[in-house]
Amino acid sequence: MSTRLSTRLASSLGLTNIAIDPEFEELEKQFRSVEKCTLQLSKDVENCLTYLSDEAISGEMISDFIIQYYQGTVNIEAKKLRDIRSIIWSQFIQDLKYV
Repeated sequence: MSTRLSTRLASSLGLTNIAIDPEFEELEKQFRSVEKCTLQLSKDVENCLTYLSDEAISGEMISDFIIQYYQGTVNIEAKKLRDIRSIIWSQFIQDLKYV
């Protein structure tokens, strides 16, 4: 491949005239496609983590509001919800960010 690349570079600089290598062109096209898809995947994963983080924070806030609403009465389900939302935020979302 390095020979093909150096030959192509020499051709593009006008140092030599060679025929186009269709196999190399196809492989380069495939490489560019994979590169583009990889960059898009990276952006999509970053956006997904942002949305999951926002959802986890919102869920924790909602559980706090529910506990405030039931203030003065014992509401085990509201406390369980807050604990679960806290675990989701502190363990799962934080772990995903650093993987």
